[in-house]
Amino acid sequence: MSVWLQPFDLAHQRPIFPSFLKNIQVGQNRFPVKDAIFGRVAARFGRETLLGAVYYMKKNYGSAAKYFKKAVALEETNATYHVNLGAAWFSGKKMEQAVAEYARAMELDPDVFQHGTKVGVAAQIASPEERAQYSYLLAKIYAQKGDTERCLQCLRKAKEDGYHHMANVYKDEAFTKIRDNTQLHEIVPPPAPK
Repeated sequence: MSVWLQPFDLAHQRPIFPSFLKNIQVGQNRFPVKDAIFGRVAARFGRETLLGAVYYMKKNYGSAAKYFKKAVALEETNATYHVNLGAAWFSGKKMEQAVAEYARAMELDPDVFQHGTKVGVAAQIASPEERAQYSYLLAKIYAQKGDTERCLQCLRKAKEDGYHHMANVYKDEAFTKIRDNTQLHEIVPPPAPK
Protein backbone atom coordinates (compact mmCIF):
# COMPACT_ATOMS: atom_id res chain seq x y z
CA MET A 1 0.00 0.00 0.00
CA SER A 2 1.24 3.47 -0.82
CA VAL A 3 2.52 5.48 2.11
CA TRP A 4 1.67 8.75 0.43
CA LEU A 5 -1.84 10.13 0.34
CA GLN A 6 -2.88 7.97 3.25
CA PRO A 7 -6.06 8.55 5.25
CA PHE A 8 -6.29 11.74 7.19
CA ASP A 9 -4.82 12.34 10.60
CA LEU A 10 -7.60 11.44 13.05
CA ALA A 11 -6.05 13.54 15.81
CA HIS A 12 -5.92 16.74 13.77
CA GLN A 13 -8.77 15.99 11.32
CA ARG A 14 -6.73 17.17 8.35
CA PRO A 15 -4.12 15.96 5.93
CA ILE A 16 -0.74 17.56 5.46
CA PHE A 17 0.41 17.82 1.86
CA PRO A 18 3.79 18.59 0.42
CA SER A 19 3.78 22.38 0.30
CA PHE A 20 4.56 22.57 -3.40
CA LEU A 21 1.15 21.07 -4.27
CA LYS A 22 -0.61 24.25 -3.23
CA ASN A 23 1.38 26.25 -5.78
CA ILE A 24 0.89 24.00 -8.80
CA GLN A 25 -1.20 25.57 -11.52
CA VAL A 26 -3.67 23.05 -12.89
CA GLY A 27 -4.56 23.43 -16.54
CA GLN A 28 -4.42 20.97 -19.40
CA ASN A 29 -2.37 18.76 -17.06
CA ARG A 30 0.61 21.14 -17.32
CA PHE A 31 2.66 22.18 -14.36
CA PRO A 32 5.05 24.76 -15.85
CA VAL A 33 6.65 26.04 -12.67
CA LYS A 34 7.08 22.72 -10.95
CA ASP A 35 7.41 20.21 -13.82
CA ALA A 36 10.59 18.65 -12.45
CA ILE A 37 9.22 18.23 -8.93
CA PHE A 38 5.86 17.00 -10.25
CA GLY A 39 7.59 14.46 -12.47
CA ARG A 40 9.64 13.00 -9.62
CA VAL A 41 6.68 12.81 -7.25
CA ALA A 42 4.32 11.46 -9.93
CA ALA A 43 6.83 8.75 -10.84
CA ARG A 44 6.91 7.60 -7.23
CA PHE A 45 3.25 7.90 -6.28
CA GLY A 46 1.37 7.78 -9.55
CA ARG A 47 0.31 10.56 -11.86
CA GLU A 48 -3.42 9.98 -11.29
CA THR A 49 -3.10 10.11 -7.51
CA LEU A 50 -1.02 13.26 -7.62
CA LEU A 51 -3.35 14.99 -10.07
CA GLY A 52 -6.30 13.98 -7.90
CA ALA A 53 -4.57 15.49 -4.87
CA VAL A 54 -3.85 18.72 -6.74
CA TYR A 55 -7.46 19.06 -7.86
CA TYR A 56 -8.66 18.15 -4.37
CA MET A 57 -6.56 20.90 -2.84
CA LYS A 58 -7.99 23.32 -5.39
CA LYS A 59 -11.45 22.20 -4.15
CA ASN A 60 -12.33 20.86 -7.60
CA TYR A 61 -13.79 17.64 -6.21
CA GLY A 62 -15.26 16.42 -9.48
CA SER A 63 -11.88 16.48 -11.21
CA ALA A 64 -10.24 15.01 -8.10
CA ALA A 65 -12.73 12.12 -8.19
CA LYS A 66 -12.02 11.61 -11.90
CA TYR A 67 -8.30 11.13 -11.26
CA PHE A 68 -8.77 9.10 -8.09
CA LYS A 69 -11.09 6.78 -10.05
CA LYS A 70 -8.29 6.30 -12.57
CA ALA A 71 -5.89 5.47 -9.72
CA VAL A 72 -8.39 2.93 -8.35
CA ALA A 73 -8.76 1.39 -11.82
CA LEU A 74 -4.99 0.97 -12.04
CA GLU A 75 -4.66 -0.55 -8.57
CA GLU A 76 -8.07 -1.64 -7.30
CA THR A 77 -6.64 -3.34 -4.20
CA ASN A 78 -5.03 -0.17 -2.84
CA ALA A 79 -7.16 0.90 0.13
CA THR A 80 -5.64 4.38 0.16
CA TYR A 81 -6.86 5.04 -3.38
CA HIS A 82 -10.40 4.15 -2.30
CA VAL A 83 -10.10 6.47 0.72
CA ASN A 84 -8.93 9.29 -1.55
CA LEU A 85 -11.86 8.72 -3.92
CA GLY A 86 -14.20 8.57 -0.93
CA ALA A 87 -12.80 11.87 0.30
CA ALA A 88 -13.46 13.52 -3.05
CA TRP A 89 -17.03 12.21 -3.02
CA PHE A 90 -17.50 13.28 0.62
CA SER A 91 -16.21 16.79 -0.03
CA GLY A 92 -18.41 16.97 -3.12
CA LYS A 93 -21.42 16.03 -0.94
CA LYS A 94 -21.93 12.66 -2.67
CA MET A 95 -22.39 10.62 0.48
CA GLU A 96 -23.55 7.33 -1.04
CA GLN A 97 -20.47 7.16 -3.26
CA ALA A 98 -18.26 8.16 -0.31
CA VAL A 99 -19.70 5.39 1.86
CA ALA A 100 -19.14 2.83 -0.89
CA GLU A 101 -15.49 3.83 -1.31
CA TYR A 102 -14.79 3.96 2.42
CA ALA A 103 -16.42 0.55 2.87
CA ARG A 104 -14.29 -0.91 0.06
CA ALA A 105 -11.17 0.60 1.64
CA MET A 106 -12.07 -1.09 4.95
CA GLU A 107 -12.57 -4.42 3.16
CA LEU A 108 -9.06 -4.14 1.76
CA ASP A 109 -7.47 -2.85 4.96
CA PRO A 110 -9.56 -2.92 8.16
CA ASP A 111 -7.11 -0.51 9.79
CA VAL A 112 -7.09 2.01 6.94
CA PHE A 113 -8.54 4.79 9.11
CA GLN A 114 -6.35 3.93 12.09
CA HIS A 115 -2.88 4.35 10.60
CA GLY A 116 -2.43 7.76 12.21
CA THR A 117 -0.47 9.19 9.34
CA LYS A 118 -0.40 12.95 8.85
CA VAL A 119 -0.27 12.70 5.07
CA GLY A 120 -3.30 12.37 2.87
CA VAL A 121 -6.27 13.60 0.98
CA ALA A 122 -8.94 11.83 2.91
CA ALA A 123 -10.65 14.59 4.72
CA GLN A 124 -9.52 18.12 4.49
CA ILE A 125 -12.58 19.01 6.47
CA ALA A 126 -12.86 22.62 7.47
CA SER A 127 -15.89 22.81 9.72
CA PRO A 128 -16.71 20.91 12.90
CA GLU A 129 -20.09 20.05 11.38
CA GLU A 130 -18.43 18.31 8.44
CA ARG A 131 -15.99 16.52 10.77
CA ALA A 132 -18.95 15.38 12.86
CA GLN A 133 -20.79 14.13 9.78
CA TYR A 134 -17.66 12.34 8.58
CA SER A 135 -17.20 10.62 11.96
CA TYR A 136 -20.85 9.55 11.99
CA LEU A 137 -20.49 8.17 8.47
CA LEU A 138 -17.45 6.12 9.53
CA ALA A 139 -19.33 4.90 12.62
CA LYS A 140 -22.11 3.67 10.37
CA ILE A 141 -19.66 1.76 8.18
CA TYR A 142 -17.94 0.24 11.22
CA ALA A 143 -21.33 -0.79 12.61
CA GLN A 144 -22.19 -2.51 9.35
CA LYS A 145 -18.84 -4.31 9.44
CA GLY A 146 -19.46 -5.46 13.03
CA ASP A 147 -16.57 -3.45 14.50
CA THR A 148 -18.31 -2.13 17.62
CA GLU A 149 -15.21 -0.63 19.21
CA ARG A 150 -14.34 1.55 16.23
CA CYS A 151 -18.00 2.38 15.68
CA LEU A 152 -18.27 3.70 19.23
CA GLN A 153 -14.99 5.61 18.86
CA CYS A 154 -16.35 7.38 15.78
CA LEU A 155 -19.69 8.08 17.46
CA ARG A 156 -17.84 9.71 20.37
CA LYS A 157 -15.93 11.89 17.91
CA ALA A 158 -19.15 12.77 16.06
CA LYS A 159 -20.75 13.81 19.34
CA GLU A 160 -17.67 15.83 20.41
CA ASP A 161 -17.77 17.67 17.10
CA GLY A 162 -21.46 18.46 17.53
CA TYR A 163 -23.26 16.05 15.22
CA HIS A 164 -26.92 17.03 15.54
CA HIS A 165 -28.49 13.74 14.54
CA MET A 166 -26.97 11.34 17.07
CA ALA A 167 -30.43 9.92 17.88
CA ASN A 168 -30.47 8.42 14.39
CA VAL A 169 -28.44 5.49 15.74
CA TYR A 170 -31.76 4.21 17.08
CA LYS A 171 -33.44 4.58 13.67
CA ASP A 172 -30.72 3.62 11.18
CA GLU A 173 -30.60 -0.10 10.40
CA ALA A 174 -26.80 -0.03 10.29
CA PHE A 175 -26.71 0.32 14.09
CA THR A 176 -29.24 -2.44 14.87
CA LYS A 177 -26.64 -4.87 16.27
CA ILE A 178 -25.22 -2.40 18.80
CA ARG A 179 -28.39 -0.75 20.09
CA ASP A 180 -28.29 -2.72 23.35
CA ASN A 181 -24.65 -1.79 23.99
CA THR A 182 -24.28 0.07 27.30
CA GLN A 183 -21.40 2.14 25.92
CA LEU A 184 -23.66 3.30 23.10
CA HIS A 185 -26.24 4.33 25.70
CA GLU A 186 -23.57 6.45 27.43
CA ILE A 187 -22.74 8.20 24.16
CA VAL A 188 -26.32 8.49 22.93
CA PRO A 189 -29.02 7.90 25.53
CA PRO A 190 -31.80 5.72 24.13
CA PRO A 191 -35.13 7.35 23.43
CA ALA A 192 -37.64 7.30 26.25
CA PRO A 193 -40.21 4.50 25.92
CA LYS A 194 -43.59 5.67 24.68
